[in-house]
Amino acid sequence: MVAGALLVVLMIGAGCTTVKNETGDKLVFYTDQYPPFSSQENGTPTGIMVDMLNSTMTEMGRGPADIKVTCWTSAYQTVLSTQNTVLFSTTRTSDREQLFKWAGPVLTDKVVAFSYRERPVVVNSTADLKRYRIGAEENDAVIGNLLSLGVPKEQIVTAPDPQTMIRQVQNGSTDLFAYGEEAGNYWIAQSGTSSGLFSTVVTIREDPVYYAFNRNTSDQTVQAFQQALNRSIQSDLDRVLDANLPERSLARLNYLTEESRPYNFVANGTVQGISVDLLNATLSRLGVPANATSVRIVPWNEGYTDTLTKNDTVLFATARNPERENLFLWAGPIGRHDYVLFADRTRNISISTDADLARYRIGAVTGDVGVKYLADHGVPKDRLVLDANATTGVQRLASGEIDLFADSMEPNQTELNSTVANSERFQNVYTIGGSELYYAFNRNVSPELVRAFQRGLDSVKNEKDTSGVSDYERIMEKYAGVR
Repeated sequence: MVAGALLVVLMIGAGCTTVKNETGDKLVFYTDQYPPFSSQENGTPTGIMVDMLNSTMTEMGRGPADIKVTCWTSAYQTVLSTQNTVLFSTTRTSDREQLFKWAGPVLTDKVVAFSYRERPVVVNSTADLKRYRIGAEENDAVIGNLLSLGVPKEQIVTAPDPQTMIRQVQNGSTDLFAYGEEAGNYWIAQSGTSSGLFSTVVTIREDPVYYAFNRNTSDQTVQAFQQALNRSIQSDLDRVLDANLPERSLARLNYLTEESRPYNFVANGTVQGISVDLLNATLSRLGVPANATSVRIVPWNEGYTDTLTKNDTVLFATARNPERENLFLWAGPIGRHDYVLFADRTRNISISTDADLARYRIGAVTGDVGVKYLADHGVPKDRLVLDANATTGVQRLASGEIDLFADSMEPNQTELNSTVANSERFQNVYTIGGSELYYAFNRNVSPELVRAFQRGLDSVKNEKDTSGVSDYERIMEKYAGVR
């Protein structure tokens, strides 16, 4: 869930704060803590509707928006009564239509009924809701939704804020509470309650959300805002969604890798390895459901070409070097590897300087960074024998078709062990380079999405459990000795 990625959002108070009414020509915007649409982080409003608002205000030439974050009831009442104020994220209903002037819509909000698993209920459809006492926030449009579904008015228990609704379900004052799915999960986490104790039982509505202007705001102002908002939706909405809902876009990316132990390989029909497990842990931190993505193993050159030319593609584990720096967007590092030349011990090949390399036929994988390292060491192109994968190169080395084979240290030792008999007869005779390994994103992937991925990766690497060990350290330990 996205709530997992939004736990850094700070609460601004346990209850509803009073906000001073403001008047004048300047628009003042009111919202509540309703992630991922609106929230407050380190004192700064953030979220999808906040970002779209600031983009719209820039389009209007009016600079950053003046945003007040409070509880919904206070925000709602303030905008009802104060000229040049705007409320968001607001569902547009028939009851509200004449109370405000409207701009939007921006996107859809999914409102659900939450149950507390220690007080089980049976809800197979919205028709079953009428049997239960249901918490709802004061002035929330969901109250009208519940009434239209046949829930008796006396069974709808209004509360000033979502924290109160959560407590009411826990203490048995209500059986369910109705709220936005993402925001509800956020407030459950903020309450200190395990998210596993709550579940969604039914979807109540999925409606678009708007900016609602005080009725006395001039039509000219609302129309200008709508026109600027339309332009912002065209130019900025995808970027804003990637920044605030990274799991939405990360789940649809194509993840490519090669067979290269211990970083990525297939065992028992499953793609695994250091970089694969690290990818899955990162996506999990960002709220991407398990099995929502898949990793495909392809020849390295195919994966490299696809990631260069196809949008929504990620290649790993990719050596990051100056020549590639501007070809991709990067997240990492995953780890580090050294590139070496392997030779048959029985041939007594000894390399002291780069000049010695020109005497040998050297194998490498097409498109691999090892080819660049060899060029940097002055190896002529006519001395290279390139193959689509390391397995073929190792076979050539074993048969004597080539004298040396260039590859990263650990993966190549694994390839030798699995491809040829008596693999111990091969040894590392010369180091040609080294680099850190990264996830390489196609350049058309949103930079905000890559930054979100990096934040998730940093969390996996840096956050420790109660025993002082990070998930990254556990992954590295799991594959220690994998050859």
